[in-house]
Amino acid sequence: SQSNINLTVTSTITIGTWAKLETAAGASNQTLFQQLNGSGSGKQWLYRSSISDKLCGVIASGAICHPTSASFPTGQWFHLALIAKSSTNPNTTAQVLYQNGAVVESNNSGAAITSNIAQFYLGRYLAPSTSFEEWQGKIDEVRIYNRVLTAEEIQAIYNSEK
Repeated sequence: SQSNINLTVTSTITIGTWAKLETAAGASNQTLFQQLNGSGSGKQWLYRSSISDKLCGVIASGAICHPTSASFPTGQWFHLALIAKSSTNPNTTAQVLYQNGAVVESNNSGAAITSNIAQFYLGRYLAPSTSFEEWQGKIDEVRIYNRVLTAEEIQAIYNSEK
């Protein structure tokens, strides 16, 4: 069965969760969150890349990935957060990726956050070919904010729930 919610994303967002990867094998990415737009395509907001074996995220454009391969070993719980904020220039968005309360990567993408109502999937990616890139593990304590959490707030969430 398909589980999705509609989510309106504007100029800022923080998404966070606890995740545990059980199986890293496979030729497909393993997706924690995906936004599917009205045209049937979408973005993987947080995922494990099958190519680089890295934790990655993308909200606007241009994926950011953990700088180290095998950054998401199996059998361990991790707190993950991805923030995005459109800057004063409407064509760029700052994205920051956190793991266990610490910044692991950041970038400025060349696109603004798309403001639309879209389907939001947990634990899988529905590709245009209708193939699935399912998360092979557990997801817990999902939180979505319509603002950018500070580094201190993300650290506090990690510390209070670990």
